[in-house]
Amino acid sequence: MGSCSQSDELINNVAKEDTTVTLAFEGIKFDMQPMGTRATIAESASRLDVWVYENGSEVGAVHQTSSDSGFGTVSLTLNNTKTYTLYAFAHKATGACTLTDGIIAFPEDKPKECFFYTTTFSPATITAINAEMYRVCGRFTMSTTDAIPDNVDHVQFVIRNTALRYGVDGTLSNITDRTVDFPNITRKADGTCSFSFNILASDAVANFEITATAYASDNSVIETKTFTDVPIRNSYRTTYTGAFFITSEFFMTFTCADWQDYDTINF
Repeated sequence: MGSCSQSDELINNVAKEDTTVTLAFEGIKFDMQPMGTRATIAESASRLDVWVYENGSEVGAVHQTSSDSGFGTVSLTLNNTKTYTLYAFAHKATGACTLTDGIIAFPEDKPKECFFYTTTFSPATITAINAEMYRVCGRFTMSTTDAIPDNVDHVQFVIRNTALRYGVDGTLSNITDRTVDFPNITRKADGTCSFSFNILASDAVANFEITATAYASDNSVIETKTFTDVPIRNSYRTTYTGAFFITSEFFMTFTCADWQDYDTINF
């Protein structure tokens, strides 16, 4: 595999003990099943941030974008007498994420679709790692079955008590009310519309309260609805479908993203 473009080189003091370690972030696992669908990182993320620690201190970082040659493959020069812990975060944020005190933060605290991987290794015994990343967010979608009125200028969602940052130990932090804006409405041919965004999540289902509000150009409220007990889990999609302006009735589906059947067995 070719080496990547990287913003920070990892340099060791003892050149004779340096070893090149190659990591390939090629196997993103989309669901929790043993035969789950996998995809390359280039198909699922636009950025990759990698941090390397030794004895609790950062010794280097690599930041890639999808425009870099060899995106998803990282070559590190490390001391083969030491043991390192690596953290990797693939995502669709507009800029690089930061890692401080074990907490990964998005630019402007705006979570996007994201994947995580961590491992502890010694270059003396491991010089190639095929890193299978896993999604650490769920997705909420609201699809209207009625046409969006012409006077609707923008739509805003408020998610109550949601995390904005991800801990390398799997914890979610910076819990607050988060606002997601859709300043431009893209209507389908029949006038209906669909809105989707990601929410940081864990392996267990968590219930959220999400309020959707449609505004006119002068910011007056045209319609608002609150959905309670919305189930969100990493790698799962939660979809609410219904008439937003005509009736309050909505239908909810909760499915694992990119589900794949097991092999068919003849008997």
